[in-house]
Amino acid sequence: AIKPKDLEIEVYNKQEVEFKENSKKTASNTDKNISENESMRKQSKLGIMIHSIIEHHWEKLEDTKALDNIFIKEDIFNNEDKNKIKKYIANFIKTKTYQNIKADIEHHFEIELNMFDEEKNIQTQGIIDLLYYDTKQNAWIIVDFKSNKINNNTDLVKFAKTNNYDKQLEIYSKLCEYNNMKVVKKLLLFLENGEEIEL
Repeated sequence: AIKPKDLEIEVYNKQEVEFKENSKKTASNTDKNISENESMRKQSKLGIMIHSIIEHHWEKLEDTKALDNIFIKEDIFNNEDKNKIKKYIANFIKTKTYQNIKADIEHHFEIELNMFDEEKNIQTQGIIDLLYYDTKQNAWIIVDFKSNKINNNTDLVKFAKTNNYDKQLEIYSKLCEYNNMKVVKKLLLFLENGEEIEL
């Protein structure tokens, strides 16, 4: 059975996919545009799958035998998807983020936070992929997973700013601070190559 929180996340993820698809210029139905939209749709779907696997099964990611059962639980049967996800998982388990949460520090996946600005009468909400606590600095670290296709020579900081990921992280930071969670670091974790960049 889907828990209310899981349902909220599922709805949010579907909305994100729809937004990404609809924000793409689709006025021309050329073969190139159709191909680009299909590629983007597949990548968005893949992103949702890997997010779900990391959230629900992070403790089993290094167990290759358990991975087959995870694929069944997550309704993933396409071999191309499986191979891509295995690559993402291999990249993820090499990251500092993974090593930190594996060390049994306090962490939360897909945490929904809300903030209300009384002056402007505006409510802001966001679902943060991962928050974990840095005991040395007594503050939280925000991690946002990205499953974008990126080239090896891509300037990830520039790429992040071009796509407004820095603004997204800033909103997450404000949400945390509003909810009395001091933030010490904001990271993007690119699953395509396992790179973690601070913004």
